[in-house]
Parts: sequence; C-alpha cells; structure tokens
Amino acid sequence: MEELAKSTNLEFSIWKNVCLEFLKAYQDQSINKMISLCKDDSTVSFLPLGKQGEGKVHELGQTMWTLLIECFPDIDNTVHTVLAEDGNIVA
Repeated sequence: MEELAKSTNLEFSIWKNVCLEFLKAYQDQSINKMISLCKDDSTVSFLPLGKQGEGKVHELGQTMWTLLIECFPDIDNTVHTVLAEDGNIVA
C-alpha cells in the first residue's frame, strides 16, 4: 500500500470504501466477497499469532476468517473510525 501514503483525499476515500465493504462482507460472513476485495498479493497479519499469523490473504486470511466464523457464528464487528496510518488503512 505504498500508494496510500502519497494518496489524495479521493484515493483515501476509495481505499476507505473498500475497507468498509470488506468489513461489511465479514459482518455478512461472506468469505468469497471478502477475498474478492483483496489483490492477489495482499497479505494479512494476525498479531497475536506472531510470525505464524502472517501470510497471504488468499491463503491464511481465507482460512482464518473461515475458522473464526465457523467457531463463532455470532461474531460481530463495529467500525468506529477509518484512517490512514503509516501507509495502511486502519479501521
């Protein structure tokens, strides 16, 4: 996401909308929609898992999100803010 660090307000709005769409798909438990919003080379980091929690969205991310939803079918998320931080979108 190097482009985000240099992005305009319009570009930030686009990234923000994609982020919110991703979180809506997560709320709807639509793994396929979540994955479709990510580039093929996107990575994910599940911080509590350390190095084992780092990998590609289309592999590790898909597996982890599927397991979370299966284990916690009532899982919920609420977005309070979305901002650009160090070249990344943080929600």
